[in-house]
Amino acid sequence: MRRTNPAGTSVIAGYPWFADWGRDAMISLTGLTLLTGRFAEARDLLDTFLRSVRRGLIPNHFHEDGQGAGYNTVDGALWLAVALERYVAASGDLDFARKALPQLRELLIWHLRGTDHGVRSDASDGLLLAGEAGVQLTWMDVKIEDWVVTPRHGKPVEIQGLWIAALGAEKRLSEAVGEQPELTEAWAQARGSFGQLWDGQAWADVLDADGPLDLSVRPNAAIALALPDTPATPEQVEAAVRQTETELLTPLGLHTLSPRDPRYRGNYGGPQVLRDAAYHQGTVWPWPLTAYLELLLSRGEVAQARAALTGLSGHVWEAGVGHVSEVFSGDTLTPGAAPSRRGAWPSCCAAMCWSGRLKRSRQLPKTKMKTCPRTDSFRSTNTLMARHANLTSTRH
Repeated sequence: MRRTNPAGTSVIAGYPWFADWGRDAMISLTGLTLLTGRFAEARDLLDTFLRSVRRGLIPNHFHEDGQGAGYNTVDGALWLAVALERYVAASGDLDFARKALPQLRELLIWHLRGTDHGVRSDASDGLLLAGEAGVQLTWMDVKIEDWVVTPRHGKPVEIQGLWIAALGAEKRLSEAVGEQPELTEAWAQARGSFGQLWDGQAWADVLDADGPLDLSVRPNAAIALALPDTPATPEQVEAAVRQTETELLTPLGLHTLSPRDPRYRGNYGGPQVLRDAAYHQGTVWPWPLTAYLELLLSRGEVAQARAALTGLSGHVWEAGVGHVSEVFSGDTLTPGAAPSRRGAWPSCCAAMCWSGRLKRSRQLPKTKMKTCPRTDSFRSTNTLMARHANLTSTRH
C-alpha cells in the first residue's frame, strides 16, 4: 500500500482489523517483494520504516488516523535489519546498503545503550533485555485492559536470535561496501552468551532478568535457530526440531503454546476477550512454520519439509481463496476470526517456502499443479492430523 503520512510504501498487516504494522511488514518483506522480484517496492518499504525510526525503534504500528505511531515493539527494528540484509543480498543494491548503514548502526547503538520500554543490552553478557510492567513487546503481544497475557519480559529466545542477526547484518553489510564493521565485539559477545538459554535438554523461551529459565514450549526457539548467526550444536538443533514436531506441529502451522501446558487454550472463538486470551496460548499460527521448515532444510530433510507444507497448500483453496488465514483454533484447526481476516505474514511466509528454498532444491521432482490440491493434502497430512489429535486429546 501507499501511505501519505509518512509518505512511502507499507504493508497492511491483515484485513479487516489491522492497518500497517512494522513487525509484519519486515517479516513479510521477503515473500512479498524479494521472491517476486519487486525490488523497488522492497527498497521503498525499508526506507519508509528507516525514516520512521525513533530512539532505535521502528513503529509497531502506524495510527489509523495517520497521526503518529506506536513504538511498543522490541523485534520490529531487529527484523528490519534482517530484511535489509536479505534485500541487499537479493538485489545487489550496495548503494542502498551504504545509505542505510549509518541508520542501522544508530539503531543498534540505541539498543546497546538503552532505549524505551527497558530495551537494552545487558553489559554482563551482551544479550538483549526488554520489558516493563504493563507493556507487551514481542510478537506475542496481546493486552486485555491491564493484563499483558504473555509478557515474556527479560531475554526472550527469538529476540536474542534477532539481536545477534542484526549485529551480524551490520558486520556483513559493512564488509560488502568496503567499510569497517563497528559492532563486531557486541556481536561476538552476544553469540558467546546465547547458550545461557539452553538448559541441557531444551531451549528456554525466556531467560528472566534475574536468571531463571522459562521453559514454556513455544515456537520461538525455532525462530531463533533459523536465523543466520544463532550458535547451536547439531544436537541442540535436533532437540528443537523434535520438540517442535512432538508438541507444536500441526498440518497448518505451529501451536503458540504446547497443548501439554496447563495454560493451553484450545478454542480460538467466542467474545474478543476469550479470543485474545487464546491468541498466543495455544492458537495455531502459520507464519512460524517457516522457521521449522528452514531448520529441516538446513539438515537436508526436504521430504519432511514438503510434507509439512501440504496442509497449507490445500488451505489456500479454503476460507479466502488464494490466502492463508492468520490463525487457527488450537484443537479443531478451524480458521480463526472473521473469514476475511488474512495476515500479511502467514501468506508471505508460505510464499517464502513454496517459492524459495523448496522450489530451488535439486532433490525435488517437478510436479504439475492439480486442479484441486486439497484432496492430496488430506491424504499427505494423515500422520500430522493423527499426531495433533492425540496431542490435544491427551494434553492434561
